[in-house]
Amino acid sequence: MPKKNYKLEIIEAAKKELAEKGYVNLNLRSIASLAGIKAASIYNHFSNKDEIIYHLILEGRLMLAHSISKELDIAEGLKGKIEAYFDSFIKFGFENREYYIIMFMQEYPKEAMEKVKEKIAREIEPGLKTLAKFIEEYTGRCFTESLVLAESFFHILHGHISLCILNREDFLFDKVGTKNKIKDIVFLYLENFRLVTT
Repeated sequence: MPKKNYKLEIIEAAKKELAEKGYVNLNLRSIASLAGIKAASIYNHFSNKDEIIYHLILEGRLMLAHSISKELDIAEGLKGKIEAYFDSFIKFGFENREYYIIMFMQEYPKEAMEKVKEKIAREIEPGLKTLAKFIEEYTGRCFTESLVLAESFFHILHGHISLCILNREDFLFDKVGTKNKIKDIVFLYLENFRLVTT
């Protein structure tokens, strides 16, 4: 009989608990109970709940980066790559709801995020810097302006995905509807940006 992977059990339990209850209501006892272990056993793998959160955010960011990278590899042309970037982000949000909530929809105290800022920050690529490079090439604008636009697109994208995750009755799109809406918004902006440069 294979040995049980307690670290993985803790991570899976913490992912469910954190996505459902948030940081304030997350405690090691509830994680241990869901994982089927004693609370003290968690300390064999993690020093505190902030370390578990760091692990979850890092894991989620790496999964997202891998998903984007995979789509970019098969996308053709610059426009295709920009579309692939957004499509893969939307797919990730819809298919990895718990990770998305943990990464982008939870409030954490500053101290809990110190390690995240130091180790993750915005350095995992492909991320916003990659998108900004595509925008720079597509519009002819400088990288700084393209990065601002990439960040703006992220906020629009995040708003759509978050409202879907929250099941807002007044704002519900499926994955296809969200993709189409975002694509329309993004390329409307980009085409106007290109017009200004010519």
